[in-house]
Amino acid sequence: MIIRISGLLTVLALIAGVGAGAFAQSSSMGAAPPAKQKVRYDCAGLKVIAYYDNVKNHVSFIYGDKHYQLPKVKAADGARYLGKGLEWWEKGSAVTLSSVDPGATTGDTVLANCTAAK
Repeated sequence: MIIRISGLLTVLALIAGVGAGAFAQSSSMGAAPPAKQKVRYDCAGLKVIAYYDNVKNHVSFIYGDKHYQLPKVKAADGARYLGKGLEWWEKGSAVTLSSVDPGATTGDTVLANCTAAK
């Protein structure tokens, strides 16, 4: 009888441990991004530092000696920022910087392909 009770307690402990681990993992996957984030990029030899503001939903960076601050817009994939004749489209550790014609809603000419610097 004692063996059966200890076996039952062992099984219950294992079930409780698995449940707690699964809960911790699922709750961490839904974590919000940091309020502000600084990322260094290598854009074909040109070093660019981007500052993501996830509270105000924009990205700031300097490109071609000019400072840009672009608002976040809807994207099917990744994070997309659009304004001032430029599109900054981040997907994972890569960014595509494109020019945008007046009146257009997407980039048309790629200016730089960037990867996050290590």
